[in-house]
Amino acid sequence: MKTVGKLLDEKITLEGMFTTVLRTCVKDGRYLLSTQNNGCDTVKSPMGLFDSAEIDNDLSFVDAALCDYYQLTPSQHTTGALA
Repeated sequence: MKTVGKLLDEKITLEGMFTTVLRTCVKDGRYLLSTQNNGCDTVKSPMGLFDSAEIDNDLSFVDAALCDYYQLTPSQHTTGALA
C-alpha cells in the first residue's frame, strides 16, 4: 500500500489502524489467506476469529466469520461485493 509523505511513511503503519490484516499465500498449489503473524509480516487477526493460521482464500467465509465474531447482522454491515 502506498502513502503520501515521508512523515506518514515513517510514523504510521496502515496495518496498525485495522484489527484484521490478511495476506495471500500459495502452498502446494492452494491459494490461502494467512491469519497470524509469522514474524516477517504484518498479518493479524483477533484471537478466536479463525481456527487456524491459514484459511482458504474465500472472502465470503472471511465476511461471515467477521460478522459472527463481532455479532453483526446483515443490516449492521454494508452489503456489496462480498454479499
